[in-house]
Amino acid sequence: MAKIFVLNNYSLERVWQEIRDGKKPNHHLYGVNYLERAGHEIVLVPFDESKRHWLTRFSKFWKKTKLPIPLGDLYQQFYVLKKAEKQDIIYAPCQTQTALLSYWKALGLLRTKIIVVAHHPPIRGSFRAIRQFFFRWELAGTQTFPSLSQRISDKVNKFKQNKSEGLHWGPDLEFYEPYRKEEVGTYFLAAGRTGRDFATFATACDAAKVEAKIICLQNDYERHLKQYDNTPNIEITSNAAEQSYLYDQLTPVMAKARAICIPLFSYKSHLAGLTSLTDALALGKPVLMTRNNFIDIDIEKEGIGFWVEAEDEEGWKRALERLEDDELCREMGKKAEALASQTWNIEIFSEEILVAIGEEIAVLSQKEILRKTASLMEDEGKIYEKNKNVFARKAKGGEQIVTTTADGKETQNTAEKGEYIITNQTDAKEQYIVESKDFQEKYDWLRDVGEEKAEYRAKGEILALELTSSVLQQLNLQSPFQFVADWGEEMIAKEGDFLAQPLKGEAEVYRIARKEFFETYKLK
Repeated sequence: MAKIFVLNNYSLERVWQEIRDGKKPNHHLYGVNYLERAGHEIVLVPFDESKRHWLTRFSKFWKKTKLPIPLGDLYQQFYVLKKAEKQDIIYAPCQTQTALLSYWKALGLLRTKIIVVAHHPPIRGSFRAIRQFFFRWELAGTQTFPSLSQRISDKVNKFKQNKSEGLHWGPDLEFYEPYRKEEVGTYFLAAGRTGRDFATFATACDAAKVEAKIICLQNDYERHLKQYDNTPNIEITSNAAEQSYLYDQLTPVMAKARAICIPLFSYKSHLAGLTSLTDALALGKPVLMTRNNFIDIDIEKEGIGFWVEAEDEEGWKRALERLEDDELCREMGKKAEALASQTWNIEIFSEEILVAIGEEIAVLSQKEILRKTASLMEDEGKIYEKNKNVFARKAKGGEQIVTTTADGKETQNTAEKGEYIITNQTDAKEQYIVESKDFQEKYDWLRDVGEEKAEYRAKGEILALELTSSVLQQLNLQSPFQFVADWGEEMIAKEGDFLAQPLKGEAEVYRIARKEFFETYKLK
């Protein structure tokens, strides 16, 4: 396993200690702890101890000049240069740290692989032509440049195709588990620090006569909220610094909220509000948020909340009033929690970082294949039904069932007593196992055909997507590729095969070989 040097724009040592102490969820490490669990040696490049070093001071000075030549954190980069070897990896959860290393890598002066996570578009500020030149140079020395926003990834890919893709950064669900509550909360909560328009929110809460809590930095209070000190339905908590109000204090307050509200200025930073949205998903809370097109989650399309236009007091008032409906809050909360569990969480994000770090991470998890195919399956998938009957018998227990198609062995599983062993009426006569409950729901008896065996008609339908070269390209997958099926077995899929999922029941994706697919299914 590799030694991974991690460069970041705040102290990961401090954050990791807060996580160990139970004061913070681990998604603020951006997968670093998961890299360690995977067997990699992690080297956190010093941050706190470098603050007084002349290289750090010069880096800050250079950044303040706003000159169009990014250099990154010089102290951290020279630290890596002194210690890193060819086989090591450099991982930067924030894109501001590694520009000089990437320049050197592009020139062939550094052999170490560099992975950088983008939080904002690559070109900002004046002298765009110069900035574009240096970004192309930086990109040439970076292995991959994924982003927390697909829109930002699209901007990166204009410079070099397939260099970036959107990541599914989401919550550490285990941290939030003790705080989740079934009941609908009583107050609307707005908490945060970057680009927050608390004044518009407070005005709307006062007009709607709803109970609200605001947690903000002291300077936000002084500039925007002092006038609401005596408003009876609004409680304001201000803190001198971010560190004075940690997650172990904030999370219980969020857990009792009716909804998480994220009011933003029109001049907000690109991913402003993402952390608060992540908290809402983890706790299963409805979301009211100023529209931000850099956020990949469409809260209205997902059914978890409502967008409000920037600085729209009346829009906020209407949104608050809509969530006076308890049943709507419950419904949105459940959808938010499901979204976090299935698609947006730190485990999925960490798997994506593992894939970015090395070719040896070749097997996609079931969550990953579900995520990758969700959009295309919805847009291009077609509904099919079986056009051939099957033979089935009850398993005696302990039988090894090998599923073999025209391509060879596909999977092998052990049948438990009471489950059903299905045999398709295809040339390969492939067999597979179905649990008793599922069998009763999906198959109708037709006739007995021998000892303990009968013929059945399948009544289920599937949504299937053909793996054409175009589809593989859109999924950013090569043929063949591997993924883990819902039952834990690894499957190999290749161009021409079909990926399928049931129309009813729990979401899962599995592979059907091309020959057997056309022998078994017909378009509905």
